[in-house]
Amino acid sequence: MEAQKEVKKIITEFNENINSHVFLVETDNLELAYKDIKNVIKENIKDKISKEQIENETYLELTIIKPNNKDIGRDEILNLQQKIKTKPILSENQYYIIYSADQMTLNAANKLLKTIEEPYDGTIGFLITTNVDLIIPTIKSRCEVKSVIYNNKKEEIDSENDKIALKFIELVEEGSLYDWHEYSASINDLKDKAVEIANIVKKYYTDAAKQENVIKTIEKNNKYDTIVKKSLFLNRFLTKLRINMNSLLLLETLYINLKKVK
Repeated sequence: MEAQKEVKKIITEFNENINSHVFLVETDNLELAYKDIKNVIKENIKDKISKEQIENETYLELTIIKPNNKDIGRDEILNLQQKIKTKPILSENQYYIIYSADQMTLNAANKLLKTIEEPYDGTIGFLITTNVDLIIPTIKSRCEVKSVIYNNKKEEIDSENDKIALKFIELVEEGSLYDWHEYSASINDLKDKAVEIANIVKKYYTDAAKQENVIKTIEKNNKYDTIVKKSLFLNRFLTKLRINMNSLLLLETLYINLKKVK
């Protein structure tokens, strides 16, 4: 499996590295990558109790930062900086994992950049994202970038939902909310299709941000930095909505807010 090979490469480079280091891991499955990154850290630790603490996220020398339905802000990075200043006692290293690293605010990202540029001895970090192009270039250029892909099969998208998603994008870029209401009224069982359609829309903008398979409607109406902003917005929007999602309002709310991204 390709993912396992990439994780083994990370373990090898992790163990060979003698300086502070940061790995930027791009993946198609955040949860699986997060689990495997914890396993990478466990590979470097012999103590059984410490391994269990890493798994349970109670290990004192591992800091985990997640968005928790909001951006990763400056305070979270400042807290990380304070923690990694202290010399590790349980092992040779301090570790940190930033889950959905692309959700850092610009202020937070610039604070993290200082930590990467002026690392503390024995500090090893992992930044996990679904799209490395949403990470600011100054951080990306200073990290060891790894790709960990779990699903190598091309996902087959239902043709009807794909058609609706493309029409949705066309109306976001060139139409009005009235046009969307008129179009959506003609679709049967839209409620049941809303989540999948929203994720297909996200995929089109994410591909465009990666400069892969860019559809003309997106390319024609946006500068590259706007495409990146829209991709980042979609990622945040759908992550926040998963906990309490009202699918009836999902596409309309997404339409209104996506249209505002400039």
